[in-house]
Amino acid sequence: MIIEVEAVEQLDPAATGRPAYHPAVLLKLYIYGYLNRIQSSRRLEREAQRNVEVMWLTRRLMPDFKTIANFRKDNGRAIRNVCRALPVAHHSWREADRSHGFAASPDSNNANDPPQPTQGVG
Repeated sequence: MIIEVEAVEQLDPAATGRPAYHPAVLLKLYIYGYLNRIQSSRRLEREAQRNVEVMWLTRRLMPDFKTIANFRKDNGRAIRNVCRALPVAHHSWREADRSHGFAASPDSNNANDPPQPTQGVG
């Protein structure tokens, strides 16, 4: 399942000033915040400056908090639609993984788990 974001991508940037951030970059940053329970635009700005995952996600672009807040304000309906689609997409991705033989395994670093048997060779 592909999440449709045409409503966000149809925005026309202003003809003056610095080049605008691509809406997909800001949407990725917002979704990262949504999934990690980061609601503050200032905190998302800090994450983009210090967190390697976010740097990779945004291709090292670092929008300021005002840009993030304006994106959220100007694209509220499209963002809500994407966030509503995330649980459905996540469910379909998990089903696809299961159908291809991938399964979630228990955390091997958990000290409370019983030791797993090993198979000897030969």
